[in-house]
Amino acid sequence: MLSIWNLCWALLAASLVEKAGRRTLFLISSCGMLLFFSSETVCYAVFAQSGNTIDSAAHGVIAFIFLFYAMYDLAFTPLIVSYTLEILPYAVRAKGFNLFNLAITLSVLFNTYINPIALGTSDHATCISFLTSSDCRINWMEVLPRLRCGTDGRSHVSIYIPAGNQREIARRDCCDVR
Repeated sequence: MLSIWNLCWALLAASLVEKAGRRTLFLISSCGMLLFFSSETVCYAVFAQSGNTIDSAAHGVIAFIFLFYAMYDLAFTPLIVSYTLEILPYAVRAKGFNLFNLAITLSVLFNTYINPIALGTSDHATCISFLTSSDCRINWMEVLPRLRCGTDGRSHVSIYIPAGNQREIARRDCCDVR
């Protein structure tokens, strides 16, 4: 059921990319994930502190899981690979994409093997650390567009320059090469 929910939201988000803009989708997604994961954490804490007796808190956790994934699918499912490739200058695109894939793989390994241990031994500390990282991600998305130009209005084809002077490529990609 959650997979179908994710598919529907990802298809909706993919159709909104050009209309709403990538940065807007990422900011809405990150803020929504922060809000819904915070709410999920509160409901989980209420349920755990009540001795597993408050059913409405348990239902709240389930509802906020679905809402969290809707916000995740709004930007991170359809855009994470394409936006990463779009913002990297042509000269470092392959290296940057490999670094991106390494970071994703390490994150998956961490979340698969370490998070279950942390969730089993902590009192909401893991949830608070995730909320802090979400807040940092939102702040970084406010800073990043000020450091380089956006990609709105430009397609992959217009960003891709097959060969030529590296300074010309850098100038078109809005970065400085010395």
